[in-house]
Amino acid sequence: MMYPYITLPDETEIVHSQIVTESGKQKVIVNFERPTETGFDSARCEIPGNTWISVVGYSSEEIRRFEEFLQDNVENIMEKAKAKQKSYCDSNIKEEKINGVTYTIPKSEAYQHGIVAGNISTIIHYGLSKGSLVFTGNLDYRYHPAVNDDYVVPDVLVVHDRKNLRDTYYCGIPKFVVEIVSPATVLHDRKDKLKIYQEADVQEYWIISSMERSVEIYYLVAGRYVLQDCYILQDDSEEDYYNADQVITLREFPNISLTLAEIFENRD
Repeated sequence: MMYPYITLPDETEIVHSQIVTESGKQKVIVNFERPTETGFDSARCEIPGNTWISVVGYSSEEIRRFEEFLQDNVENIMEKAKAKQKSYCDSNIKEEKINGVTYTIPKSEAYQHGIVAGNISTIIHYGLSKGSLVFTGNLDYRYHPAVNDDYVVPDVLVVHDRKNLRDTYYCGIPKFVVEIVSPATVLHDRKDKLKIYQEADVQEYWIISSMERSVEIYYLVAGRYVLQDCYILQDDSEEDYYNADQVITLREFPNISLTLAEIFENRD
């Protein structure tokens, strides 16, 4: 998940990730994004060290100024990223209300749960057009607001109509939803929530197991979910069923694709 840091006078919005640990070292991904007439200028950098991952639209002089900005702000951004990571991990329960009954659902104790959700939401964030947003386990979804105030809290939620966003919940029809199962939620995600999202006309629903490194992809067809694809990551290139580079494209966002390796990156 990406968190706002500051907006510059030229409308460049600077956001950052939580702490990412890779090969025993901690890093934070910082994204610079500025609206243009045809889309967005964007630049993505890893700190500390100022390793640029991608630059689109920004000039070399602007990138030089960004590097100076990062040099002055690296400690503060790292501290904020650590605080966001701690806040996410400390919040170990969530509530959902289904058919008028409030359920207290323990979040997965496995850190892999948050890593996988963050991987997916980060990639989606960079591919979304202006007006669409991705949320990671922090927004209630009221799936039939005209009837009652029942709600669920998806692990990843993509919305395209800001008019249905309220301060603490969303009441439209999501374009894409992901639930990451744990022993405490697996039946809930596979049965209750599948039915909720199906009846709400959510076009694509993923059920992921971070422990098994599996992805189930459901498409809504004629009002019912159909299992479109199912994968279990095999990242040993010596194995016959190696599939780490398998590309999965979102049904409603054909410009957004993820590989199995990207979904489960840093999970171990």
